[in-house]
Amino acid sequence: MIRRPPRSTPKPSSAASDVYKRQILSMLLKEYPKTGYTQLALLNMANFDANLNNLEDSLKNFEKLIDLTDGFNGNKILNKISRVSSARLLLSLERHDEAIEMIEAFSSSNTNGYIHELTGDILVKQEKNDLAKAQYEMAVKKYSDETSKSIISMKIANMSK
Repeated sequence: MIRRPPRSTPKPSSAASDVYKRQILSMLLKEYPKTGYTQLALLNMANFDANLNNLEDSLKNFEKLIDLTDGFNGNKILNKISRVSSARLLLSLERHDEAIEMIEAFSSSNTNGYIHELTGDILVKQEKNDLAKAQYEMAVKKYSDETSKSIISMKIANMSK
């Protein structure tokens, strides 16, 4: 028979849990910086910070992850996830030039629709509507689902208002 703790058992505070997570992450970064465990912990912590609206902390963790996964032997998937997430954060922090720089390696014509859409979103915020429209049009060509195409069409229509 499994015994359950009494209902009055206090749960650890979220602040204490946050401190513990950061300690574990620091240890992983110090002792095992190049491992997949550390990379996944950074991704998890960056998402955790973003969900708590700690955008600057989230951005720092994504930037650490980019550094760890960049280069010839890096993890291209985690690097792309980190760059796209960082670009989204930078866009919401209104740091548009940095957002564009973060994803410009993926902005070529052979990338997926999501990158073109994100690039278009950033360019709209920079009031570069002609360039944004071109990115949105490339996104429409890449998307296969009608919902995404409709969203892009609405973004293009909103630019002309």
